[in-house]
Amino acid sequence: MSTNCFTSPVPPGASLREPTIGVRMVHMAAWPTIIAHLDLDCFFAQVVELDHPEYRGHPVIVGGGRRPDGSFGRGVVCTSNYLARSHGVRTAMPIAQAARLCPDAIITHAAHGRYSEVSREVMAVCERFTPDVRIVGIDEAYLGLQGLERWTRRLVHPDQTSSEDFWESDWPIEFARRLQEAIREETEMSASIGIGPNRFLAKIASGYVKPAGITCVRHDAAPRFAATLPIRRLRGVGPKTEERLRRHGYTHTRDIIEAHPEQLAADLGDFGVELQRKAMGLPADRPAEAHRDRKSISRERTFSEDIRSREDLVTTLHALMARATYTLREKGLRAGCVSIKLRYDDFTTFTRDRSLSDPAAGSVGATDHDADMLPIAEGLLDELIRSTRRRLSVRLIGVKLSHLAPESHRQLRLGETEAYDKRSAVYAAADAIRARHGFDAISCARACREKKRPSNFRTRHPDAEP
Repeated sequence: MSTNCFTSPVPPGASLREPTIGVRMVHMAAWPTIIAHLDLDCFFAQVVELDHPEYRGHPVIVGGGRRPDGSFGRGVVCTSNYLARSHGVRTAMPIAQAARLCPDAIITHAAHGRYSEVSREVMAVCERFTPDVRIVGIDEAYLGLQGLERWTRRLVHPDQTSSEDFWESDWPIEFARRLQEAIREETEMSASIGIGPNRFLAKIASGYVKPAGITCVRHDAAPRFAATLPIRRLRGVGPKTEERLRRHGYTHTRDIIEAHPEQLAADLGDFGVELQRKAMGLPADRPAEAHRDRKSISRERTFSEDIRSREDLVTTLHALMARATYTLREKGLRAGCVSIKLRYDDFTTFTRDRSLSDPAAGSVGATDHDADMLPIAEGLLDELIRSTRRRLSVRLIGVKLSHLAPESHRQLRLGETEAYDKRSAVYAAADAIRARHGFDAISCARACREKKRPSNFRTRHPDAEP
C-alpha cells in the first residue's frame, strides 16, 4: 500500500510557479471540511478473480469471449486487471485488439449480478465506519469524515493517548488504512482512497496512487497539489473544454488557480470560477450542485451483427430501459427527460431527446416507471429512423435518462392514481427480486425476447469503471 500526504502550507504571497524553500510541518488547525473518495481497483476484474482464484497472477480481460469460429466479434473491454493494462489494454478497446496486445490474457464474460452483490458488501463496510456514505457508482463512493477524529483515535489507540499534533493533521490517513484493511479482510477487495477538503480533489486523489493507495490532500495544501496536475486531470475538463481553456491562455492548472476570478468569469463564465474554487480546495459555490450525485443514467448496447429490423431495436430498447429505470429507482430518483441514440454501420451517430414535461410526452413531469418512458422512447426511435432517411443498419442503440432529482413528482391524471399505485407495487416487487437474485432473475416479456438473439454488448453509464 502506498500513501501520499500533501501537507505543506503555501506561505502568504508565495507563487505557485516557483518551489517554496524551507517549508516545514507546523501545528495546524483541524480540517474545516473533509471528504474521502473510495475507488475499488479494477473492480470488475477483481470480482472475476474473487470467483476464480486460479486467475490471480495472470492478465485478465473482462468483456467477452471467443465465438465458435475463434473470432471475438465486436465485443469491447469492460475492464482489465493491472497485468493486462501493462500490455496496453484499455477500457472500451475492441476485444480483438486487446487479445493481440496481450495474447496470454484470460478473456471472460462479465457477471453483472455478482458485481452488485460484492458492491453492496463493500458499501456495508463503509457504512460501519461513517454514517455519511454517498454511493455514486457500483465501484465508488464519497465518505464524509467530519467529526470522526475521536472515533478514529479510539479505533487505533484504544488504551493510550497519541500526539495531538498527529491527530489534528493526519488522522484521516489512519481512518483510510483501517477502512482498507476491513474491506480487504471482509470482502477480499482492494480499494484506493483519496482524502481532500472537497469531493473534486478527493476524487482526483483516489486515482493518484493505485492500486491500494492512500493520497491525503490537506486543505491548506490543496492549491499546491492541484497546480501539479495536467489540466486534463481536472474533472469536467474534456478535449473540447481543454481546447477552450488553451485558447484563453490557460495551459496549466496553476494558470487557473492564479487567475483573478473576474478574469476567469470573463473568459470562461461561471464554469471557470467554479473550477478555480474546487481546485483550491474551497467548497462549491452552489451547494445543491455540490451534492448532486449524478446527472444522468445511460445504458447502451453494441450489436455483434448490424440490426436491420425495427422490432429487434424496440426489443433491445425495452431491455435497456428496464436496466436504466431499475438503477433510477434503486437510487431513489426520478427522470424528467428521455434520450435515444442510434449508431449506424458507418459509425455516424444520431440522438433525440424529449422532456417529460412536454405535452408530446404526456406532461408527466418526472417518473421512474418503464411504462411512462417506453412509449416516448419508441416514438423517438421512430423519429430517428424517419429523419435520417437511411437504410436501417444499426450498430449500437442507447437510452439515457436525465434531469434527475429525488424530489420530482409524477403528474397524475384524473382516475390514474389506482393504476399508478398498482404499477409501483409491481416494480417494487420486481426490484426486490433483482436486488436479491440479480437483475436477470426477472424481466418483462418484451425484453426477454432480446435474450434469444446472441450479441456482445457494452454498457456505458456512471457506474462503469473509468
